[in-house]
Amino acid sequence: MRSLLRKIENYPIGMCGTALGFITLSNCYDNLGFTYIKSVALIFAIIAIYLMVLRGIFYPNKIVEELKNPIAGSFYPTFDMTLFLISASTYSISPLLGKVLWIISVVVHAAIFLIFLGFRARNFKLEYLFPSWFIILVGMITGTIAGKDMGYPTVSKILFLVGLVLYFVAWPFVLYRLFKRRDIKENDMATIGVLAAPASLCILGYFALTDNPNIYLLGVLFVTSIFNLICVYVKMPRCFNKKFDGILAAFTFPLAISNLAILRVANFADFMGYSTWGVILRGAGIAELVISTVVIAYLIINFLILFIKAIINSKNNKENLKTEN
Repeated sequence: MRSLLRKIENYPIGMCGTALGFITLSNCYDNLGFTYIKSVALIFAIIAIYLMVLRGIFYPNKIVEELKNPIAGSFYPTFDMTLFLISASTYSISPLLGKVLWIISVVVHAAIFLIFLGFRARNFKLEYLFPSWFIILVGMITGTIAGKDMGYPTVSKILFLVGLVLYFVAWPFVLYRLFKRRDIKENDMATIGVLAAPASLCILGYFALTDNPNIYLLGVLFVTSIFNLICVYVKMPRCFNKKFDGILAAFTFPLAISNLAILRVANFADFMGYSTWGVILRGAGIAELVISTVVIAYLIINFLILFIKAIINSKNNKENLKTEN
């Protein structure tokens, strides 16, 4: 038991990011009638969250240490973002439990937001700014999407507005870092995957608040989301053309959420009478669904392989100790 707990010490936050992407992707399939995938995704997400909670209980100092890191720390909101989506699914079974989980998620995200930015404010440098910071700055909008039926419309609106403003503030600086300075190290380049998420998250959060969005704001968000997605697809082959690394989880949720956003805008285009655009966008959404599925499946399989290897190694170490004694 102790050896297994020691394995949890290095349990990667990327598992929460992968779970987040898996649940989001399952929502795409759920809309197509493949409802069972969502159940599998929820089970996977609950296990991922449970293991991270255990890590927080037994190794809190390890988490604090990672929160001080400008890259590793920026991925920690994937924990509460996953919990947001779990709360939305739980609400249909138990409204009270769903609300409790949603409120916990709001508090956890606020805490991570303040702690992470507090560490960065002490010694801020532009080279510490990575695309993965959008998880910290804009990830809260997941609460807006999940909170549609929670009964806290003001909180949901605040989450959206703060995330929206921070997206537009941070976006030009992130692009400057990526394409002007070009000083992101090769091992950290996978963080560009997160670039596909913020605008798409804003789009879905906007639709969660209203069925009649401002066409100009929606247009700006959609254009920037497509631009961001193209940037990610251009860089993606380079990131995957090397040995598996947990940082590749940066591609999971962004690809899945951009997929959902495209399909949602396609439905809106149909509603507005632009059926041709609706067909084009829906086709693009289906194509991206295939890509997202392949990427997320690849990451889930590799994370499971690492986890199984850790358990096997733990058992082998026990047997070796018994033999020596």
